[in-house]
Amino acid sequence: ISQIFYFKRFSKSRLLGKLNILNKSTEFFNELFLTHYFN
Repeated sequence: ISQIFYFKRFSKSRLLGKLNILNKSTEFFNELFLTHYFN
């Protein structure tokens, strides 16, 4: 039971990490696009 709980927690944190990476990359591309577009 504890193994399943640990696995769920681990997969959840991995998913959140992937979402965080996606967020950072979209922010980066937005900045890149805005600076390129307005310059």
